Amino acid sequence: MYDFDVILKKIGGFGRIQAVLTFMICFSAIPSGLVTLAPVFIQYRPDYRCRIPILDEQSSHNLSEEQILNFSTPFDPGDNKFDLCYSFPYNDTSCNGSDVIKCFNNSAEPEICKDGYYYDRTLFSETIVTEFNIVCENRYLDALATSLFMAGRCIGTILCGYIADRFGRKKTIVASYLACFVAVLSCSFVHEMWIFILLRNMTAFFDNGSYVPNFLYLLEMTSVQYRSIVGLTYQISFSVGYMLLSGLAYYARNWHHLEMAIAMCMVPYLIFLLFIPESPRWLFSRKRNVEAMKITRRFARCNKVRLSEADILLHAEVKEKDKISRARTYTTKDLFKTPKTRIVTLKILFLWVTSGLVYYGISLNASSLSGNIFINNCLSGVMETVAYFLIMFLMNKTGRRWMLIFLFALAGLGLLVGTALMEIVGGNESVIFFFIGKFGIAGAYAVIYNFTTELYPTVTRGNGVSAGATSANLASVFAPVMIELQDSLSWLPNVLFGVMAVIATFITYTMPETGSRNMCETIEEAEIFYAGKRKQRVSVDSSSSML
Repeated sequence: MYDFDVILKKIGGFGRIQAVLTFMICFSAIPSGLVTLAPVFIQYRPDYRCRIPILDEQSSHNLSEEQILNFSTPFDPGDNKFDLCYSFPYNDTSCNGSDVIKCFNNSAEPEICKDGYYYDRTLFSETIVTEFNIVCENRYLDALATSLFMAGRCIGTILCGYIADRFGRKKTIVASYLACFVAVLSCSFVHEMWIFILLRNMTAFFDNGSYVPNFLYLLEMTSVQYRSIVGLTYQISFSVGYMLLSGLAYYARNWHHLEMAIAMCMVPYLIFLLFIPESPRWLFSRKRNVEAMKITRRFARCNKVRLSEADILLHAEVKEKDKISRARTYTTKDLFKTPKTRIVTLKILFLWVTSGLVYYGISLNASSLSGNIFINNCLSGVMETVAYFLIMFLMNKTGRRWMLIFLFALAGLGLLVGTALMEIVGGNESVIFFFIGKFGIAGAYAVIYNFTTELYPTVTRGNGVSAGATSANLASVFAPVMIELQDSLSWLPNVLFGVMAVIATFITYTMPETGSRNMCETIEEAEIFYAGKRKQRVSVDSSSSML
């Protein structure tokens, strides 16, 4: 049988070829960050009111927006704000530009905006909100578009993960990435809302359809001691795209131009794909040994290592435990069959749901923070990057469990304190705490991959990680809906996110530590481990997996 882990020991677990491939594959995560967080800018909602032709079609008047609102728009004392979807009736034939206030009948019943809407285009010349009038009765389309985008990511993760296992990593990556590029490029020419939603959904599906196989490819070509660092580097590349988005949006103030710029950022990886081979580990697993050996020898030459047939071919006896494990197929149902595993699974799923919901809840809501939207979005990406570096250097020292406890607590307290300051004091002080919350949840979202991988035994590990990632993606679908709640109660979304993070902190405290022991092989071993009745096993390099 061929054991690629043994071959990696010979050719190098992270040599020159792996470094080059890591650079090229990590580049693909940059456009992924761009397309995922693009709604922060392309769906930005500027200040608006009912359009008043006599004012908005000529610029000779000297009235401020506040003055215009005072005599044209009804004020709701209950909500302490103007009802921007209505205006007082007016007759533009009975007045002129210099005496416009007399045009309005403030004692009459307000009416809906009969002449459309006027938008403040100081920050952006065009967003989908301004182009498609996604305000008032159409406001739900904003949250719907983002929720469907997140749903597309979820479906892409499930289907393309299966396709990558069935047809190969590279074929799936090439097809998905090319389709994503076409969808993003096409989106820049769209002038219909339903087509925009469709193309954004396709973008999400194919983006995750390439993101997951790319991640798998990185881990499959490196040995166990490098996988944590390589996996985190891939996630850091996503946050680089996150930060780059602010720069692109600063210069491309029209959402069509921003979509075009994002599409152009995808071109380099299309070229890189010409030089990336199929995963040799996957080829060996599919018994395509001739192709796998050809690529493996190319790896060896690039790493300046001589590789003989004896180095590739490994004759090994299969352990009796492995024979038993291979005698049946394990499914997600096995995560709920035994008592201790069932409890651990319910806990870990809540941690995944919290990570996905809070992460996207904070990330997509950057435009609501006080201050400059471009700087806020960039700083949010910086916090994410710093969190990844912190994890990279400290996680093996602190352990997964205590690291997660710290990060969830930081996220929860940051959001709750930030919300309290925003409601009581206001100003930029609250933004600092929201960034602290983003730091915490981004780090937790990264650690949860390692934690889940090491928590489950070999026979159900893939099902455990898949169930967790799917639950996080499903939770992210509801993030845009929860963000919309702030229009009624400004404090509600962040309080909900903060409370969930605090609850996740206490749940994590009840979980076992995984970083200081070998991983379980069978469900029976896992049951003993979860019960806390196991003896400490020989420690291994706990950076062994992000699979």
